[in-house]
Amino acid sequence: MFARVRVALLPCALLSCFSSDPPDDDGTASAATSQGESSPTTGPAAVCGDGVIDPGEQCDDGAANAVDAVCKPDCVAGSCGDGVLGPGEACDDGNTRDDDGCSNICRSNCGDGIVNAGEACDDGNAIEDDACTTRCIPPTCGDGILQDKFGEQCDDGPDNSYTAACTGYCQDARCGDGFVGPTEQCDPGDNVEAVDCDFDCRHPLCGDGKINEAALEDCDGNGPHERAMCLSCRFACDLGFGDCDDTDVDDKGNDKGCETDIRSSAAHCGQCQKPCPAGQSCVDSVCA
Repeated sequence: MFARVRVALLPCALLSCFSSDPPDDDGTASAATSQGESSPTTGPAAVCGDGVIDPGEQCDDGAANAVDAVCKPDCVAGSCGDGVLGPGEACDDGNTRDDDGCSNICRSNCGDGIVNAGEACDDGNAIEDDACTTRCIPPTCGDGILQDKFGEQCDDGPDNSYTAACTGYCQDARCGDGFVGPTEQCDPGDNVEAVDCDFDCRHPLCGDGKINEAALEDCDGNGPHERAMCLSCRFACDLGFGDCDDTDVDDKGNDKGCETDIRSSAAHCGQCQKPCPAGQSCVDSVCA
């Protein structure tokens, strides 16, 4: 009968303890930590504007992100109703109502024949120069639309000006309208001449051939003048006449003799070349 052989078990500390971990590629087992498996490594944080659509972003066009672009700076896609006029939108009033001036697909309701909120009129047509423009507002001077049937001669929109070719009331600038236009030096209005302005809206100039009585011109030029000469646009008594008066006038009431009224001229005082003494004035041909 065979004798039993007892094999003493060596302590685990002296032997390799068995593990459920699979061996590494080099045949050795992975060391287990007392706290279990380690957490997976995380990637870089999402950055709006890097051109990559990361989780949580609706879009990302990189440097092209903009408030009024397809993709906004916060990587949210622009949409109708966000209150920002984006690409492909004709309007955006910040809501999705369909009964106001901007429809729920961001198109204008002007022209549908219905006066919606924000519209002053809507005649349902695309005719610009009738009683309701294509902007659904009545024609007004300064809207940039020439409405000749409503009395406008011009309309340059914001360029209308009382000193421009098209005035602030949509009329062509003209001499005599009281506004100094782009080709005028002056304009007293009402087609009258003034001390500093001729009928043609130019400053009076002795020798220009135009007699401006308001500028104290009796004559202009070297043409023939009865009983007088024209010196510096003022009548000067012709020495051949001993007395000059204002009884001989032309069709404008101008004196054709000497000064406009020699009876009150201190240089002649009722008679050619009979000036008043220094310090005296002439009143009704009398120096005093």
